[in-house]
Amino acid sequence: MFYANGSIKECKRVMKERNSLAFTIHLFILMILAMSFSHILIRLVSNLIGKGDFLIKKLGENHEYAMIFNLWSTLLVSLVVYIFVKYYQKRNPKSLGLVDDRKGRSYLKGLLIGSGMLATSFLFAYLLSGFKIRLNIQNVDLKIFIFFVMGWILQGFEEEFITRSVLMNYLGALRNPRVGIITNSLVFSILHLGNSYFNLLAFVNIFLMGLVFSMLFYIGDSIYISAAAHSVWNFLQANFFGINVSGIITSKNTIFLSESVGNKWISGGGFGIEGSLVVTIVEILALYLLYKKARKASLIR
Repeated sequence: MFYANGSIKECKRVMKERNSLAFTIHLFILMILAMSFSHILIRLVSNLIGKGDFLIKKLGENHEYAMIFNLWSTLLVSLVVYIFVKYYQKRNPKSLGLVDDRKGRSYLKGLLIGSGMLATSFLFAYLLSGFKIRLNIQNVDLKIFIFFVMGWILQGFEEEFITRSVLMNYLGALRNPRVGIITNSLVFSILHLGNSYFNLLAFVNIFLMGLVFSMLFYIGDSIYISAAAHSVWNFLQANFFGINVSGIITSKNTIFLSESVGNKWISGGGFGIEGSLVVTIVEILALYLLYKKARKASLIR
């Protein structure tokens, strides 16, 4: 049995009950509108500074700029979703896991967990001849690299905020924490269906990763832990090891460049290491340890 943690209890206390289907539909429509508005905004800015469609063309021509723009656009999505749940559901920061007296410590813990999992996965995939790797630091543009780092921080937080803070705690309060953890992880995986090279193993791994992030949030009762783990997981793939992130082509501004070789079950092929059996094993081990930790914290009986 899964027991409610502090933020789920607070969610149950303050949340105005809404039709779950209507809430979910409204939520995802708002997300799409917010992303669309960010593209409209860049066009307006382009016209205001007298550049016409210059910025739009630049984004279309330069893969690096387009990636950075998409990452930074998630800030607007986070703000819109926060306003929506605050007024539509009457949610407060505590019910969203935003209240943490040790934010820095929680974030650092998430960074260590996320980087440890990704580094372990890549190391074993490399040792099993899944990748060839070479140094690429000489081609890194420091300014663009910093924008990527900040972008991954925003993007990791946005995905965790929507799936864990909003959906997981909502379903956890409406039904029970186990339903919230499993359902939001399924939604998290389904959101990647349109990505290039997506396959069954990728679906399973994204789902398992969703469970890992959910358990981090559930046990720590702080969104900063799972947000940090998520951000560093993606950053290390894209801008450190230089591999595709969930089927998205990697950046040229990466410390190393890794080429997927050998067996796709080891490297993940075009989807990246998230489509690898090595990641499956690492995620299952992580979930086992998190389950034991939750039992020790008396959250699971």
